[in-house]
Amino acid sequence: MSMFTGVSPIQHGVVTTRNVLPDTVPTLASQMRELGYHTVGVLCNPCAVGRMGFNKGFDLYDDFTILLDFELNLFDVGNQSRKQVHRAPTSKKITDLALRHMTKIPKDKPLFLFVLYYDPHGDYVPLGKYEKMFVDPAYSGKINGSVYGMPGMYKFENKADRNHMLALYDAEIRQADDEVSRLIGELRNKGICTDDDLLICLADHGEEFCEHGGLRHGRTLYNEVTQVPLIMRWPGKLPAGKVVDNLCDHKDLAPTILGAVGGKAREYATGADLISIAKGESSRKSHSLGLHVQAEGNFTGWRTEEWLLLNDMRKDRTEAYNLQDDPLQKKTVAASDAKVASLMSEMKDWVRHEEKLFVSHVPDGKIEESKLTRQQIEALKAMGYIH
Repeated sequence: MSMFTGVSPIQHGVVTTRNVLPDTVPTLASQMRELGYHTVGVLCNPCAVGRMGFNKGFDLYDDFTILLDFELNLFDVGNQSRKQVHRAPTSKKITDLALRHMTKIPKDKPLFLFVLYYDPHGDYVPLGKYEKMFVDPAYSGKINGSVYGMPGMYKFENKADRNHMLALYDAEIRQADDEVSRLIGELRNKGICTDDDLLICLADHGEEFCEHGGLRHGRTLYNEVTQVPLIMRWPGKLPAGKVVDNLCDHKDLAPTILGAVGGKAREYATGADLISIAKGESSRKSHSLGLHVQAEGNFTGWRTEEWLLLNDMRKDRTEAYNLQDDPLQKKTVAASDAKVASLMSEMKDWVRHEEKLFVSHVPDGKIEESKLTRQQIEALKAMGYIH
C-alpha cells in the first residue's frame, strides 16, 4: 500500500490484512487515471485484494481469476482445484492472465500496468524443471519447501536442510525471472511495450531463513527482509547500467512514476522521485528512512547508510546495529551509545510526525476493516496472517 500511496504504513493505516485504505488517501492508480491512463492490475495475492483499497483507481483489477480457479477450478487457468494458492507455482498463470487482459485494452490511451507475481514466496514449490536447476539430487532430508506449516521462530537442524530450502527459493526466483522476461517479451512483440515506456521491477519484501531465528517475513525489519531488488529501465531517459547507491523505500514508487508522466504526488507524500535522483537532478533531502511493519508484530525502525535501529513496540525492546562494522546485524550496540540515543530520538520524532499525518486523513482514528470472503479468510489463515 505504501507503493500505491507514496506514504508510510503509519500514515495510510493499512497495517493488517483486514484494514481498508481511507477514502481520503489517493492512490497512484487513481492519479494515473486522472492523467488519462488506462489502469490495469493483475495478481493472485490474498494479501492485496481489491476490497482493502488496492483496486482504487484501477479500470481493471483482477485479483479474483486465479484465486477462484484454485478454489473452484472455474476458469481453467491453473487446474489446481482445492489447493491453496501459496502451495503451487503461479508465475506462468500470472503472465498468461496479464497477456489475456492486454487483448482488451483501449488503443487510444496510454497504459499503466501493475503485475504482481506471487512467486518467489512461501511455500517454495517451484516447477520441476526449475527445481532440477538448483536442488542437490542427493538431499534426503525432510524439508519440502513448506514454511507455513513450520513455526515462525525456527532453527534448521543442519546445514543441508537450510541449503535445500534456499535452493527451492532460488528455483522460484529463476522461475519468476523467466516469466517476467516472457511478459515483457510478449508485450514488446505486441507493440504494447516499447523503448518509450518506463519499466520498473521491484519486490515488496525479502524472506528470512533463520538469520535471526525466524522464517518467512512480516515479523522483523532486519536487512534480509527490507533489502529488495529495484530495477528501472527507460532508454534515453535513464543511464543504462548505472547503480544508484541512495537509500530508497517503497513510498518512493508513486512519486517516481508520477514524476515520469508529468504528474505530481500529493503534498503530504514523503517519497522521493528516484528518476530525478538517478539522473543527478536532485538528491534525497534526508539520508534516513523510517520502517514499520505490523503483520505479525508491531515494529518500527530507523535506517541510515551506516545504522539500523529496530524497536519492538509490544515488548518495548530496542536493537541497534552499526552496518559498516556488522553488516549481518549480529552484534547489538548499547542503547547508552550517544549515536544510538540520537537515532532513537529521530525515530520517535518520525513516528509522531507520521501519526499526525494519519490523523489528518482519519480524524477519528478508526480504520475500516474489510469484509473478507470465506475463501480469503481461509487463505490468510493458511499463510499465518490471521490466527
